[in-house]
Amino acid sequence: MVPPMLNFLTSSDQVTPADLESVRGAMCSAAPVPSTTAKLFKEKAPHPVTFQEGFGMTETLGTHMTPLDDERLGYCGKVAPNVEAKVISEEGKALPRERGESFASGVHRLKELIKVKGFQVAPSELEDVLLQHSGVMDVAVVGVPDDRAGELPRAYVVRSPSSCTEDDIHKFLKERLADFKQLKGGVRFVDALPKSPTGKVLRRELQAVAAKDL
Repeated sequence: MVPPMLNFLTSSDQVTPADLESVRGAMCSAAPVPSTTAKLFKEKAPHPVTFQEGFGMTETLGTHMTPLDDERLGYCGKVAPNVEAKVISEEGKALPRERGESFASGVHRLKELIKVKGFQVAPSELEDVLLQHSGVMDVAVVGVPDDRAGELPRAYVVRSPSSCTEDDIHKFLKERLADFKQLKGGVRFVDALPKSPTGKVLRRELQAVAAKDL
């Protein structure tokens, strides 16, 4: 499945633990999986569930996936035998002596990173935190142009029945993330997020909506 599907199974009242009675394993790919969502899914299922995250590309899903014998949320597997990997900068320059791990992980697609005053902000990091708020059922974060900062994060939020206000969202995030990661591009409440047939959030449509607000 993809992250939005996992979020629905976790947060929707239409899905009860009894509906997950037969689940023993789950696989998710296409985009980074919020660790909070994965943990809540495992807790909601009545039986222990092995959770695997895949890299997302059809060609690599068979090898770039969390090993069954070493489950770690937020990682998508180890480097395969006879394969080399390296860490590079945005410009393609090698970054020797940078800290690395034997497990592969990533923050987001490079083109979707939000650049705030020279800092790079991963939408998935903000979304992961926002989904911990009881008033947030679904959320997507995109960058909106700003003359001074370059870009600013903006959240499009689908509220849960418990509801929340924009001030609630700002206060919640301020207590958990650095200043440059705050939603200074604003919060917009929507009935639903635009998604593809497979459930992936269509960020380009949200960016188009944001552009009309400028």
